[in-house]
Amino acid sequence: MVLVCTHHVKEGIKILNVPHIKKIRNDEESPRCLFCNHRAEFKFFYDTPISKRYKQNLKRMIHT
Repeated sequence: MVLVCTHHVKEGIKILNVPHIKKIRNDEESPRCLFCNHRAEFKFFYDTPISKRYKQNLKRMIHT
């Protein structure tokens, strides 16, 4: 799963191959955008979970 804010929807779609997308409900506990750490608005996910290591590598690539 990758969480994104409204400003980074396109970037999130680009890093996942054919993701499923879901709008995050307001009552979910303050999820943060992978790209900028603002409040996430959308949840992108596969049927198969993404490993924590893969997400950490994505963050490193994005922020370098």
